[in-house]
Amino acid sequence: MDMFTPEIINVNDKVGNRRDFNSYVLTILHHNVQSLSNKLFNLTILLNSDLIHLDILCFTEHLLMENQTRVLNTDHFKLVSNFSRFSSNHGGLSNFVGKDCRTKEVNYLKRIGSEKVFEMSIVQLLDFKLTLACMNISHDGDFYEFLEKPESVIVKCSPMPKN
Repeated sequence: MDMFTPEIINVNDKVGNRRDFNSYVLTILHHNVQSLSNKLFNLTILLNSDLIHLDILCFTEHLLMENQTRVLNTDHFKLVSNFSRFSSNHGGLSNFVGKDCRTKEVNYLKRIGSEKVFEMSIVQLLDFKLTLACMNISHDGDFYEFLEKPESVIVKCSPMPKN
């Protein structure tokens, strides 16, 4: 088994043209990187060869401060949502999407998150009409407080019923 094991989510059963987002298979890689800075070189090589088909990268435990995440770039991806801890240089979450994917960060949900208890990076994928949230709890966080939060996020992201 290699360093990256993608979890593939199929938005649709059909495989189509990359620009036809209604019949496109969306591929997401989630990885608990335990320090992104020392893996960037290998990650760049993989993204340009074996993992070229990926659309979204979600990283947990990137161990970067907020100002460090602003300078992260790869050839094919852009950082669209991020969470970094202020009290320590551990933890952290980030979502990268392919540069041709239209997105919108979900800033109004950031206040739900809290350091070490419910850490979250969240983004709307406009072409897919999908909201992607990457969530994490620290090993010393309050698990019962964490359990209350995902449902709140789902409710706030769900479309309102039409009357």
